[in-house]
Amino acid sequence: MYISPLNSKFMPDKLTADIFSYIERTRYAEKKNMVDDIASILFIQKSSAYKKIRGESSLSPDEIALLGKHYQFSVDDLLGIQLDRIYFDFPALNGVVRNVIDYLTPIEQDIKRVQLINPVIYYTSREIPIFYYYTSPRLSAFKFHVFYNINWRDERFKMTSYDYKEYETHALYLEKLKAISSAYMGLDSVEVWNVTVFDNTLNQIRYFLESGLMTDPAEALLLHDEVRQLILKLQDACAAQNKETFFRGSKFPGGLQLYNNEIAFTGNLIYVKSDSIRAVYTTFDNPNFLNSSNPRLCDYTQKWLDRIIDNSIKISGGNTRDKSLFFNKILEKVERSRKQTESWIETNPREN
Repeated sequence: MYISPLNSKFMPDKLTADIFSYIERTRYAEKKNMVDDIASILFIQKSSAYKKIRGESSLSPDEIALLGKHYQFSVDDLLGIQLDRIYFDFPALNGVVRNVIDYLTPIEQDIKRVQLINPVIYYTSREIPIFYYYTSPRLSAFKFHVFYNINWRDERFKMTSYDYKEYETHALYLEKLKAISSAYMGLDSVEVWNVTVFDNTLNQIRYFLESGLMTDPAEALLLHDEVRQLILKLQDACAAQNKETFFRGSKFPGGLQLYNNEIAFTGNLIYVKSDSIRAVYTTFDNPNFLNSSNPRLCDYTQKWLDRIIDNSIKISGGNTRDKSLFFNKILEKVERSRKQTESWIETNPREN
């Protein structure tokens, strides 16, 4: 049974205290920022916000509704009702992404906020974490082109051909890629992959090539070369157990713990963990994520990740044999795909 936030019988001072405790625990590293936001959301003075946060003044039903809408929580969660029900935030519902800038802008805002709480990022994925693609404008452009045709394109229009020239001089695109990738490379992360993490991208490259959706077929070979270079950088990062190779000169590269799991088949999942905030992000329709700060979901996710890692082989900081086998298998896949692509281009000459 769902309990409406507007039901006045669930409005004692304890509920007010529980609401602010939840908001502070899940959303803020500094209380001052919380006070400013609460005052703004509830259209009250800071002094009144302080009183409510300290429990000296109760929240009204309308104020609970405003806070619930803004911070994406339900009274059910706080009262322990419907323990099997979890509420997610899904930003994609707010509007259709029309282009790559629409997609990158909120990601840039989110990751800069995450930087402030000094978290550890847990990332499990069937595909390479998207932030590594952002270190390569060419690979990123191709991935965004795939997203456009699969997720963002108006169904009235046909699929469009990939042409890197549309991206390589786009200053704002390049600026946002650099900002986001630099932010992620400065964060500590624990990542779980397996040797199939580039398979999807290699299949996408061949699909667009063989479907006649590449303006220049030779671009498919350049994309393979970019994938290979990215793998070599990732290999260096694992050897160093940090991400300095992706932004040389930084004084504070993020640490990297990489594990190879050969038995768990999982989608893209990100778990953000810090002293003040925890949150879970999971793919719904790639690249769009659902996210939740529900404490029970975070606890469950942490236990699940611990089990996954316990059954994985450590690659960064692990033994040389395991690390070499892991990356060599991935590189062999790329080389095999590149040869197939080269052969296809030779046997299907482009018409003038």
